[in-house]
Amino acid sequence: MIKVSPIFAALLLAGCVSTTQPAQTTAPAGTASNIAERAGYASAQGQRNASRANYDSAVDAGIAAGMTRDMGGAGLALGVLGWLASSPDNMWADPSLLITARPGTDRNALATRYGEMVYRATGHQLERSGYTRVTNPSNPTTVTFIQPGCKMTSRGHYEQNCSRTYWVSVIPTKDANTLKLMPGSNTNLGDLETFNRRVMAQAPNELSLFIPAKKVSGRVQPARVIHKGKETAV
Repeated sequence: MIKVSPIFAALLLAGCVSTTQPAQTTAPAGTASNIAERAGYASAQGQRNASRANYDSAVDAGIAAGMTRDMGGAGLALGVLGWLASSPDNMWADPSLLITARPGTDRNALATRYGEMVYRATGHQLERSGYTRVTNPSNPTTVTFIQPGCKMTSRGHYEQNCSRTYWVSVIPTKDANTLKLMPGSNTNLGDLETFNRRVMAQAPNELSLFIPAKKVSGRVQPARVIHKGKETAV
């Protein structure tokens, strides 16, 4: 069984979404390279980590299977493949959505706005499948759907076999106004980079996507940032 660090456990219950907020919560993001640098990404360190990690499809497949088993799919949704591929405290080892927020922006409002986008990015229409949308008093920013009779556990979330929950964790970076958004769900969201691209497509002028350096067929590919439709190596 894969050991889950405390930071992953905390992220599972981090803030999420329920109603859309105005878009003026974000400020102009600047250039792609500035976004990554302000957030604290160190290019040389990232490439060293990728080189040491032997980050390839075989490794990904093994970690994915274990995390899906141990965390019910939430591990993949939180991007733990990248986190585990380098070191537990390296927040730049997974594909990461970034925003530049205005000073004083409420993070719960961000979690609410972008968590809705996480749900829309799944393409699911759960109310057509017999689910009812509810507000979880323990986690009011999450997007939560339950089947009839679904009960809440003592931990403040609905039983997994009869509920679907979606959220985004808002994570501070080196720059106080540059924030990382980490999608989450109690079901598997699939490949994180692909999923994050679908989220970004809903707000291309607000969100940027950081793609970490990784090792493919023995070669390290440099990290990239997608910003307003342009992909730039950093």
